[in-house]
Amino acid sequence: MKNADLLPQLDEFVNENYCEPEDIRYSLTSKYLFQGEDISGNLDKFLDAAPAKETFSERISRLMYERSLSSVDVYNDLGMDRRHFSKIRTDKNYQPSKRTAILFAFALKLNLKETKELLDSAGFALSHSNKQDLVVEFFIENKIYDLMLLNEMLAERDLPLLLKCD
Repeated sequence: MKNADLLPQLDEFVNENYCEPEDIRYSLTSKYLFQGEDISGNLDKFLDAAPAKETFSERISRLMYERSLSSVDVYNDLGMDRRHFSKIRTDKNYQPSKRTAILFAFALKLNLKETKELLDSAGFALSHSNKQDLVVEFFIENKIYDLMLLNEMLAERDLPLLLKCD
């Protein structure tokens, strides 16, 4: 797909899916509070009952294994230093930035469902109230995993870039 062909499709996708963030205000009222009750026991029960989920690093390792990708392949695609990549893979509790999680989705060539699951494992989501997220979603839905082209399309829309430029 040529860049010139991509521009109108990308703009149409963003315009159709973008939602203005609503101004939401939360207020705490006494009905939401436990009137002086010790809630630690209830909280502990809740946390114990929560199903264990695959961590970001576990998911990355599993996806690499399923796709028969070597560490070298992936960290080169990410433009990431070997030590940082190793830390992500070995630290079960590693907490990536949203940017890093998205870059992994591209390096692993994940579909949209897998991308959403990967982002969820890191505590993030793609939002239709964020144009950068919509551009990312468009690329993934259309199986365009070219990070340089993605950066170019983000730059043309004055959106934050995913790849750092030196």
